[in-house]
Amino acid sequence: MKLSIATPPTVLSTTATGEVAPIEAATIALFGWEEAAAARDTARLQSRGGDVELHVDVYPAQGEARGSVVFIGGLSNHALGSADFEFELSKVGWNVVGLDLRGHARSGGARGDFTIAQTVSDIADAAAYARDRFANLPVAVMGSSLGGFYALCAANGIEGLAVAVSHWVFLPNEPMSKQDARMRPVALALDKFLPKMRLPTRQVADWSAVAEDPELRQKCFDDPLMTWKYTARSLASGFRYAPATPLTELQVPQLVVIGDSDKMTPMPYTRKIYDMLRGDKEWITIPGAGHMGGLVEHQDEMLAVVDGYLGRRMPVAAAH
Repeated sequence: MKLSIATPPTVLSTTATGEVAPIEAATIALFGWEEAAAARDTARLQSRGGDVELHVDVYPAQGEARGSVVFIGGLSNHALGSADFEFELSKVGWNVVGLDLRGHARSGGARGDFTIAQTVSDIADAAAYARDRFANLPVAVMGSSLGGFYALCAANGIEGLAVAVSHWVFLPNEPMSKQDARMRPVALALDKFLPKMRLPTRQVADWSAVAEDPELRQKCFDDPLMTWKYTARSLASGFRYAPATPLTELQVPQLVVIGDSDKMTPMPYTRKIYDMLRGDKEWITIPGAGHMGGLVEHQDEMLAVVDGYLGRRMPVAAAH
């Protein structure tokens, strides 16, 4: 049965606009996100299972709101890692709710320990919060990197989302690389015997290609909020996730966007997975963009793509 966003989660605490917690200060200073942080408020939500507290960064739309977007970061990452993009999206009329997944950054739970089912449930909580806070406006989900896979999973398993945007997509039974193919049996075996064993995420992906700019790449490595180890059960969950409705059967309109120079999550693989998706879908490439470049180094192009798609496909926005 699909999860619902009709009932909002319990809000445990909030912060005022512009307030920065000590745990966030170093990351904000490292990336120069001060302007974005000044426009942001935050909330802590009780997960629907009651087992963890979830942190969200909230950027209310500037001007008339056209809808809301729940934003999900990628492998090891967190909502604050894409603060500037989320802020820019709010400036063109979208309420943005950036979620730290459980086990990451400012959310609760054991570090790097989660399942895909829990991830989908937590995204549903963030979406229900967005719907309740922002006058029942339609809610989209957007994910970047591994978050693009999470967005696909969320759109598959949550009732009430309007559209999905994936900056890269993945299917569990389609390894992206020889490294993926080797990691799958290792993760599945370890999950049987040592599920809480922590494995470095730097061995899961080619982090040398996370950004074209070496300075930006180093900032990613220096970010104190990054979660650099995942448990074996977390990795295994990603490899074995098989919902009742296949992920290839799209449940809502789906945009897949990728930089044509992305070497961390390459365009040929992304296109292969896109071609396997059945339903209402759209494909866009950003010329010259690498991986993190899609949100930072080529931010204007990505913003135009995402804003344009949401403007066309979100019900309220399309009516204006």
